[in-house]
Amino acid sequence: MTVSVRARPTPPQSVDAVADRIQGGSARVSWLPPAYDGGLPILGYEVAWSGGSTPCEASPCTITGLTNGVDYFFTVRARNAVDWSDAGGPSRAARPDTAPEAVTVGAVTPGDRTLTISWAAPVNSGSAVDSYNVQVLPVDGGSTGGLTTVTGGGTSTTVGGLNNNSEYLIRVQAHNEAGWGPYGPVRTAQPVGTPARVIVNDLVTSTPSPSDDTATVQISWQPADPNGPRCRRMPWGARSGTARSRVSRPCPRAAVWSPRTSCPTTGWCVGMP
Repeated sequence: MTVSVRARPTPPQSVDAVADRIQGGSARVSWLPPAYDGGLPILGYEVAWSGGSTPCEASPCTITGLTNGVDYFFTVRARNAVDWSDAGGPSRAARPDTAPEAVTVGAVTPGDRTLTISWAAPVNSGSAVDSYNVQVLPVDGGSTGGLTTVTGGGTSTTVGGLNNNSEYLIRVQAHNEAGWGPYGPVRTAQPVGTPARVIVNDLVTSTPSPSDDTATVQISWQPADPNGPRCRRMPWGARSGTARSRVSRPCPRAAVWSPRTSCPTTGWCVGMP
């Protein structure tokens, strides 16, 4: 006479879990079969965690719909025709997450050897952003600029020690528990200071005639260090006693200027081109 004893299985063994920290929102749970199946085939498994459970046919099993930045511990039960086993586990902590998306640079305010840079917080479905990398590199490949890390979630910084005569490439990336996200689009900007004094090289004047009471002055000057973006307009003028004349023109190396001879004794006279 043969007697067969049927029982529920023992718990699954070596329960483990690995979180998805690329796409986020899921974890891969694995285990070994029960040491004793109760004398009957295992019909399935159940993976459980705080806040939910789901049936799984076999190991491994991917659990979706999880919250990024939260620790999960998983247990696993096995079932045969008799009943469910006790739970095996728990697994080690699995913390799904995903890095922030690209950061877009907003306003860039130039100063003397400085750039003040601001940006908007990126789209982020992962854990909270805890820092930013602000990369400021000279277009001409010089040694100024570099990488500035802004911690605490701030969204602006001032980068100093720059060259006013260099243009800079600016980009920002965000960091959270999952790591660094991608850099956003590159912006360009240039710091600016007070231009150097302009040195006049030569003045050539004409003499008024009885039929024309104006005179012309041809002025040439040395190129000056702009100490920032190139010169766009240059004001220039002359003074005779208390009478003064002034014009503003684009920045050539020389210019011809025709002041009025009847300039008022106060204020500026606009020159005649």
